[in-house]
Amino acid sequence: GWGLHPPGLDFVGLCGHCALSFLIWPVLAALLAARRSPRGRMLALSVGALLALGVTVSRLTLDAHSPSEAVLGTLWGALLAGVFLWHERRPGRLQQAGGWMALVLLLPLLLTYGRVMPSNRILAVIARDVSGHARIYTRCDLPRAVLGHACGASPRARKPRQEASRR
Repeated sequence: GWGLHPPGLDFVGLCGHCALSFLIWPVLAALLAARRSPRGRMLALSVGALLALGVTVSRLTLDAHSPSEAVLGTLWGALLAGVFLWHERRPGRLQQAGGWMALVLLLPLLLTYGRVMPSNRILAVIARDVSGHARIYTRCDLPRAVLGHACGASPRARKPRQEASRR
């Protein structure tokens, strides 16, 4: 929201959905599988990572974020999850608190399911207040050459649908 971005790159901020999904789902899977065999723990961790990867793919499919934003969010979440899991790698560490920690991660999801979090508005207020700017920087402020299309027009929306081309 401050107008800082790599030159020539369609990037206004990392994808929070990707970061949180890679932080939450693999860690939650590892916590729930803490008492399983090493193979079972690795399988659970892989399932959590695949679920998180599905979130990343969905953000790209919906054109909610550019590839650079999705990749950076994914890497950031995976890094934080990796640091947590590395820190908790000692035998017995996750087994001791795994169930309670999993419940603590799941509880907010269960309590807020179906509700819209006003995160964009909250982030906009924080970015504006911290930067001292009167308004926040958005994707529409990027040069058209960087976007490859007009602001507000999805590159995918300009392509004819396959069904229409068959008629």
